[in-house]
Amino acid sequence: ATTTAPQPAEVAAAVYFVRDERMAAAARQVAPPAVARAAMTELLRGPGEAEAAAGMSSSIPAGTTLHGLRILDGVAEVDLSGEFASGGGSLSMLTRVAQVVYTLTDFPTVRAVRFLIDGERVDSIGGEGVIVDHPLTRDDFEDQAPATP
Repeated sequence: ATTTAPQPAEVAAAVYFVRDERMAAAARQVAPPAVARAAMTELLRGPGEAEAAAGMSSSIPAGTTLHGLRILDGVAEVDLSGEFASGGGSLSMLTRVAQVVYTLTDFPTVRAVRFLIDGERVDSIGGEGVIVDHPLTRDDFEDQAPATP
């Protein structure tokens, strides 16, 4: 007889918000097995009271929803609602894309992120044109990397 270890009720995940124009990790507890999807849901929920008090905010527009997420060969394909691509200037567009890339690449099974908006693969996000025509990695956001102590 084979036995499988029970899954933990919750596991720790990092979601990334913006503090001083850089990524800042916030710890969240998410339920397996779909931990990357759960982390995205937490990211879209935005910073909590304590995180906001610590100077964290989100560049992701309110009302943005997650239509889908799949991970294949180390690339997460995330499908977000049209709100994700609306409003804000170039820094806001850049940091919202970085928030998603940092959150998903925190998982060992994800090395890069491809974006879809309302089910369609896109080459750029928003009027400011953040280029997303290839799977993005943390290396694409060096200027937004978390501050080092």
